[in-house]
Amino acid sequence: MNRLVKRLSIRWHLALTYLLIIWVTLAVLMWVFAGSLEKSGVEGRKAYLYAQAHFLASAMESRGGPGSASIASIGGIPARGRVLVIDDRGVVLEDSAADPDILGRDLSGLPEVKGALSGEQVANTYYLEDGAYVVYLAVPAEWSLGTGAIFISQDLSDILDQYTSLMRAVILGGTAASLAALAVAWVLAGVVTGPIAELEGTARRMSAGRLDLRVKPAGPRETRTLAESFNSMAQAIGETLERQQEFLLAAAHDLRSPLAAVRVLVESMQMKTPTPDELPELLWDIRGEVDRIVETTEGILNLLRTKGQFREDTVDPWEILHELVETRSKTAVGVTITFKSDSAKCRISPLALRLVAANLLENAIRYSLPGGQVDVECKIYPVKGSTTACGGTAAAKDATDKTRCELVLVVKDHGIGIDPKYIPRIFDRFYRVDEARQKSTGGAGLGLAIVKEVCDRNHAAISVESAPGQGSTFTVRWAACQTEEVP
Repeated sequence: MNRLVKRLSIRWHLALTYLLIIWVTLAVLMWVFAGSLEKSGVEGRKAYLYAQAHFLASAMESRGGPGSASIASIGGIPARGRVLVIDDRGVVLEDSAADPDILGRDLSGLPEVKGALSGEQVANTYYLEDGAYVVYLAVPAEWSLGTGAIFISQDLSDILDQYTSLMRAVILGGTAASLAALAVAWVLAGVVTGPIAELEGTARRMSAGRLDLRVKPAGPRETRTLAESFNSMAQAIGETLERQQEFLLAAAHDLRSPLAAVRVLVESMQMKTPTPDELPELLWDIRGEVDRIVETTEGILNLLRTKGQFREDTVDPWEILHELVETRSKTAVGVTITFKSDSAKCRISPLALRLVAANLLENAIRYSLPGGQVDVECKIYPVKGSTTACGGTAAAKDATDKTRCELVLVVKDHGIGIDPKYIPRIFDRFYRVDEARQKSTGGAGLGLAIVKEVCDRNHAAISVESAPGQGSTFTVRWAACQTEEVP
C-alpha cells in the first residue's frame, strides 16, 4: 500500500485527498443524522402509541371496564400492534390477538407492566431473538371494578425500513456526489499540479544542458511564486556559468601570454647561444614572465579561497594590518606607506581582513606614481545606539565592556586614478582599465575581484572614489561586529 501511494502523482494525491475529505464529512453527517432520525422516529411512534393506549383505557372505563367492554368493540388497535388488558395483579384479561396461551398469564415481571401498575407510563424498545425490532409500552388504567393497565406492543420494522431506504439513498447519492467531486477535484488539482509538472519537466531538460529554458508562472499564487523563483534561480545559474566560462577563458589567456613569451625566449636561446652580456637580460625577461604566471596563479588560488568558510575569531585588526604594511613596505620600491589604526579586539574573520587589505594595498602600490604615497587607515566606530566607546581614544582603551561596532578600512593612493566610467567594472575578474599598461604595472586583474568576493561573503560593503590623476580611495565597511577594547 505504501509503495502504491509513493507511485501516485501529486495530482492523484490531491484528488484523493479531496475525495477522502468528502467521505469523512458524509460519514460524520450520516452517523449524526441517522441516529437523530431513528430516535425521532421511535419517539414519535411512542407518542402515538401512548395516545392510543390512553384512548383505549378511557374508552374501556366509560363502557364499564373489562368484562363489560372489549378491545375489539372499541377499536383503535395500532397496525402491526397488539393490545393487552391487564388487571391490578399483572394478569392478562384480554388479548387483541385472541391468543389463548397469553390469557391469564402473569406479566407483572415486565418493567413496562410494573411501571404502569405503579401509576407511570413506560415504554422501551427491544431487538428480539428473531431479529424483530419492537416497542413495549404500558399506561395505567382505572375502571369501576378496580385498576389495571393497557399494554401495547408493536413491530417497528416500518421505521427500520424507512431508515434503511434513507441510508441507501444517502449512500447512492454520496457515491454519485463522490464521483462528481472526484472529477471536479481532478480538474482543480490539475490547476495546482500543472505548473509543477511543467516545472519538473523544465528542470529535467535544464539538467541536460538547456539552460535557456524558463517556465511560465501560472496557477495559484504559490505556484506562480515558485515559478518566478525557479526562473530567477535559472537566470542566476546561467549567469554564474557564463561568468565561470569567461573566467576560464581569461585565466587561460593570462597564463598563455607569459608562457608563450617564455617559450619564445627559450627557443631563441636554443637557436643561438646567448653571449655573457645577453644572458642576464634574457634571464630577467624570463623571470618577469614567470612572475606574471605566479601572480596570476596566486590570484586564482586566492579567489578560490574566497569560496571557503571564513571563520571568525577574536583578533586585533591593528596586528594584522601592521604586519601586512611592514611586509609590503620592504618590497614597495619608490612608494611610501603610512599606517594608522585603532586597536580593539574584534570578532571578525582574520583571513577575510588579510585578503581584503593585502589586495587593496597591492593595487594601490601598483598604480602609484614613483615617489608616491599610500595611506592605510583602520577605524572602529560604535554602531548607532551603542553608548560604549570603541577604538583609539584613551577612554576607549580603559573600557572593558563589549559593544557592537563598525570596522572601516580605508586604502588611499595618490596615483594615476580611474575614470568614473570604468569604476562599475573594476571588480570584474581579469578586467584592466588600460591593457596597454599591463606590461608596466603588472597584475592579473584579480585583486579587486578577490576583494569584492570576500566583502560579499562577509557582510562588508566596499566603495570607491577616484578621478584621473588624483588617485583612488577604497573604503570597506564591515557590518556590526562585537568588539572588546584592548586594555
